[in-house]
Amino acid sequence: MKVKLKQYTEVDIHTATIFDNDKLYQMIVEKSVNPDKGAMMTTWYEKPFQDIAEYVRGYINKHGIYNSNNLKDFHIWGQLYNEGDHQTSHDHVPYVFSWIYYVKSPKGSSPIVFESSDYKLYPKESDLIIFPSWVEHHVPNNKCKGRAIVAGNLGHKEQIQLHEENT
Repeated sequence: MKVKLKQYTEVDIHTATIFDNDKLYQMIVEKSVNPDKGAMMTTWYEKPFQDIAEYVRGYINKHGIYNSNNLKDFHIWGQLYNEGDHQTSHDHVPYVFSWIYYVKSPKGSSPIVFESSDYKLYPKESDLIIFPSWVEHHVPNNKCKGRAIVAGNLGHKEQIQLHEENT
């Protein structure tokens, strides 16, 4: 017998207006050359993306969400969604937290859908969301050009190495 369980957890949502979204957007447009599950993504670890990751770790510490001094950045990237682009359902296991910073969210931008809760978040430009990495999520077909994000994962180095050795 199988029983479907709900994923009860919290998603932290706040607005971070300290980043230059126009410059970030241009970089994402220029460097989004890698196909990824239905949208285009940049290479990893561009310097401006690392600045956002540092902000995220500071936010996590400041608000007592977790002691992020024990966490390392993994896989920081930009992603561009044009009309019809999407993201298939996935999680970010084995990481502890995942985050998404919304660089551009034009009219017609798809929400992020958190699977088991059926919660749809329609983010605005400069919104930052932080959530446990085990939470399944997807992005339905986008209905505009230019939806752009920067995303990343935070995890324990030892945990990630152990996971990679066992997969």
